[in-house]
Amino acid sequence: GCQRTCQALQDYGFNAFITSNYDFAPGSVGHVDALFRAADRAGVLCSFSLPHGKDFNGRLNQPEQAARYRDRCEYLIRRVQNHPSIVLYAMNHNWCGYHGEQDPLKIDGKFKPEPDLMGEWRNRNRGQAETMRHIAEDIDPTRPVYHHQSGHLGRMHTVNCYLNWAPRQERSDWLQYWSTDGEKPLFFVEWGLLGEGGRQSMPA
Repeated sequence: GCQRTCQALQDYGFNAFITSNYDFAPGSVGHVDALFRAADRAGVLCSFSLPHGKDFNGRLNQPEQAARYRDRCEYLIRRVQNHPSIVLYAMNHNWCGYHGEQDPLKIDGKFKPEPDLMGEWRNRNRGQAETMRHIAEDIDPTRPVYHHQSGHLGRMHTVNCYLNWAPRQERSDWLQYWSTDGEKPLFFVEWGLLGEGGRQSMPA
């Protein structure tokens, strides 16, 4: 079944996928070793989801919570890190975003949202998220780690970009400013800008 899934992805023009479990909370996910073996053989790339900050009550500043996160994160990374298909680690899905993160003039990696406008809980989440990223990078420095749909945070600017029925010209212009002035990689982690053939590189 996993081999057929990878073949279907390739038949539709996709070359990568993200594991759809957005956390590793007990009971929410099983281990899908067969999928990664199939992706290795097929040459399909994968972004592997790591534990989510919400499952640690947003208290990664406490040593015992940081230790819990490190233990769980290290177990998962060690389990999958020898799969060549896994090229990215994702974390904290839809936990650290803010208003205006998709604005074409604010996706350049320079713009930083005003902390006062985001509110206490979102500022707390973003600080905890970066603690988690540093832990994951310390465990495996060979792969980039990003926060899913978090705007300007960490090593990439990431957004869920559902443009729906936006005109084709507007889609074409969406990346114009970023392409000339952008300082960070830009990653449409969900949906994104469809190309001429109606394809995209990373289904969610």
